[in-house]
Amino acid sequence: MATSACVVLASWAPARADQPRLRALGPTASAAALFERTAAHEDLDLGQRLHILLGGEISPGVWGTPNKGHFNVMPLPAGADMLSLFPHPVLTVQEIVSAAHALDSDPLVQLNHPRFGQGLGYFDLIDFDPVTATGRAGVLAQGFDAIEVWNGHELDLAGGGVSLGRNLEDWFGLLRHGELIVATGNSDSHRLARTPVGYPRTCVRVPDDRGSAIDDPSFIDALRGGDVFVTSGIFLDVSAEGVRPGSSLRPSVSGVVPLHIAVQAADWVPVDRFRVYRDGDVVLERLVARGETADVSIDVTRDAFVVVLVSGDTPMPEAAGEPGWPTPSVAFTNPIFVDADGDGMWTPPAF
Repeated sequence: MATSACVVLASWAPARADQPRLRALGPTASAAALFERTAAHEDLDLGQRLHILLGGEISPGVWGTPNKGHFNVMPLPAGADMLSLFPHPVLTVQEIVSAAHALDSDPLVQLNHPRFGQGLGYFDLIDFDPVTATGRAGVLAQGFDAIEVWNGHELDLAGGGVSLGRNLEDWFGLLRHGELIVATGNSDSHRLARTPVGYPRTCVRVPDDRGSAIDDPSFIDALRGGDVFVTSGIFLDVSAEGVRPGSSLRPSVSGVVPLHIAVQAADWVPVDRFRVYRDGDVVLERLVARGETADVSIDVTRDAFVVVLVSGDTPMPEAAGEPGWPTPSVAFTNPIFVDADGDGMWTPPAF
């Protein structure tokens, strides 16, 4: 029976004496090093449960270079020199993406926090319009495998952060125009507080979720495949006539898509309702409780994509954040693609 393995993308940053940060072997050690040391700790015996996949962020604009957005590449070999592999000061965004895909390992390339502002969000820099799925003068780099729809830093709305709804709108715009980019969520944890590790996180369906059974290529293939959901605590399982997210469905009854929605959560994780999106528009909303399953149907008369989002009406408890920085209780799937006309092809809604 296939299960979901959750991946947490954490980051490192130089530590100041007055500001504790996530670190392991020293003030500039990577989060991956922390996890590796933890996994190897003989008292914890996590070697069978934890798989370490190393990646790196390409971060133009942080070290005095021109702002172009931020991009993750994974997996990468330990000790990889990011600036040598991707000399971003002299590369365009498209060239950065192409250089990553040209590596022997063909790593996954993720567009990070596209609406982060401060010159660090690619969609802000190009004035991305979700209606046309292009930016200024038609600019949009092709070839991203994933897009970080939910970044832990973006929860600080009072401090100018970006709402999850805004990022979903951008992602839906890409899907409507046939840009099939997998949605992810990551905590982007730099500090011990404010951005706790794993809120949010990305869950990927794999045949066997034991750390010892996972290797980098198969995990990246599964992530690219799109049977993936993003969550801050709710475990969400959605299918349509046995077809799962990332795959295409030819409905057995013309014009009708039956959805099976199963919701699980710890008793401290708020769960109240689910929404079904068809081509980015809400077509159904109902109350749901943790541990509940719902079988519902929606009308689909032409090729479309379907996404399910479950949420709680109240934020996560302080264990998942801190006062003044509430973490929403949310989970959402990647799309199921509906081949409504049965021609064996999925036609994006904008075409």
